[in-house]
Amino acid sequence: MTSRCLFLFIDALSARYLDDPSLMPKTHDFMNSFHSSEFIPVLGYSQAIKSSIFTGKPPSITDVYGKYRFNFVDSPMKWLSRFPFKNSLDEYPFIRYPINMILSFVFGLPRNNIPLSAHHFLKFHELEDPFNYTTIGGAQTVFSKINSSGGKFHFYGYPVNTGDQDAISSARKTISNDDLTVVYLGELDHAGHHLSFENPNFRLKLKEYDKIISDFIDVAQRNSMSLLLFSDHGMSKVNSSFNIISSLRRNDILMGRDIAAIIDSTLFRAISLRNNFKLKEILSNLKNCHLLTESEKKEFGLDFPNRDHGELFLLLDEGFVFLPGFYDVTGRLPEGMHGYSPLLNSQHGILISTREADHLPNLVTYADVFAELCSSLNL
Repeated sequence: MTSRCLFLFIDALSARYLDDPSLMPKTHDFMNSFHSSEFIPVLGYSQAIKSSIFTGKPPSITDVYGKYRFNFVDSPMKWLSRFPFKNSLDEYPFIRYPINMILSFVFGLPRNNIPLSAHHFLKFHELEDPFNYTTIGGAQTVFSKINSSGGKFHFYGYPVNTGDQDAISSARKTISNDDLTVVYLGELDHAGHHLSFENPNFRLKLKEYDKIISDFIDVAQRNSMSLLLFSDHGMSKVNSSFNIISSLRRNDILMGRDIAAIIDSTLFRAISLRNNFKLKEILSNLKNCHLLTESEKKEFGLDFPNRDHGELFLLLDEGFVFLPGFYDVTGRLPEGMHGYSPLLNSQHGILISTREADHLPNLVTYADVFAELCSSLNL
C-alpha cells in the first residue's frame, strides 16, 4: 500500500446545498476544482448505508438494514403477545413510551418507542461499527482489506466519539500515521431533522461545516493524502404525517394479529400473518405512499433472500413521515427527513475526489464509492 486517503463522511450534506455558492463558498470552490458526482443513496438509514459503502454491496447481500428485524422464533419479547390493550395504546406514543422505557431498563433493550403489539415478533439488530468486521454478510470490508495489506486505519465518529468536535480532535492526533482515516460527522443530519432550511441557525451550521471541510482539505494536503468528501443522502422538508396504524385499523387490520410490521420514518415493512389475506392489495390502495414492486426492490438492493427484513415495502411520498412510528414520542413533525425514493434529486448526497477521477460518472452508487475508496488506497 503506497497511497493514503482521508475519507470525510458528512451525514446529510445534500448535493443541493452546494447549488448555491453563498451557502458553503469554500466547499463550492473545492467541488469546482476537482471531480464531483452526486450520490444516489441507499434506500434506508444509517447502518444499511454504512454497510453498503464500506463493502460495495447492497443491503440484500450485507443482510444489514434497519435496527430491527422480524424474528418469530426466538424474539426475547414473545411474552408481550399476551399483554392486554396493547393495540389500543399503540396509537398514543406518549402513553406507550414509559412502558418502553421500563422494558428497556429491565431487559436491556434500546430506548426506542416500539408499538406494544410489535415487540413479540422483533429482534434488535444494530451494526454501527462496520470497521470492526472482517466481512459483512460475506462481503469483505475496506477495513479488512487494509488489515490484509498491512496498513493502518482509524474510524472516528459515532459510536467511537461523542460528537463531531471529539471526532475531529481525535482524528488530528493520528492522521499522520494512518493509511486511511475515516471521519464521520453526524451533527448536520441532526440539524436537518430539527431546523428548517430557512432557519438562520441551520445556515450557520452550513457555514460551520464549510470551515470544517476547508480545514480537512488543508490537513489532507499537508499529509500527502487524497481526500474523498462524501455524503450519504440529502434532506427534504416535511409537510405532513401519515398514521399507518389508524389507516390499517379502518380496514380491520391489527398489528400482531393480522400483520407484523416495522415502522421507520418513511418506510413501512410488513409481513402478513393470515393466509389468503389481501394485504398487498390494501397497501397498494393507500394514498401518499407507494408499494415497491419486485423490480424496484431489486433496483434498490432490497430483494432479500428471506423475510427477516419484511416482504412488503411501503414507501412514503416525499414530504410525509409515519407518525406514530418506532422512534417518536411527542408525535411532532420533524422539519426535515430523508429515506425517500433515491431517484429524487433532493435525496442525493455527494462524492468529491481529489484524485484524477474523470472515470466516475455524474451519478454514483455505493459500489462506485467503495471502488473509489479502494483505488485511492491501491487496494
